[in-house]
Amino acid sequence: MSDRDALAGLIGDWIISAGETADEILAAGWRPPAQVIETVEQAEALPVGSIILERNSESDQPIAWLRTEIEGSGPRWEEFSGVSDWPTTDITFPAVVLYMPTENGDSE
Repeated sequence: MSDRDALAGLIGDWIISAGETADEILAAGWRPPAQVIETVEQAEALPVGSIILERNSESDQPIAWLRTEIEGSGPRWEEFSGVSDWPTTDITFPAVVLYMPTENGDSE
């Protein structure tokens, strides 16, 4: 379901059609809340190319992670600092999904 369809479903029929209302609200800049993941399993289910943001429990600083594919060992998470890649268990949850590619390469 697209953002437009989800919003149109919430609005129902106003004076103008729900679709037209949704189009106007989206044009004004509304976006649905970012997805929040709470578990390792949810992070593991994200496709390669996804970007998440965590609040590191040790430094209380946000850390951005990129889901990458490492040849021969499968998907991993790489810190945007480029230091190295890490197992999903090293990420502090909850984390916010900033970007998630779709099958056709667009973002959700």
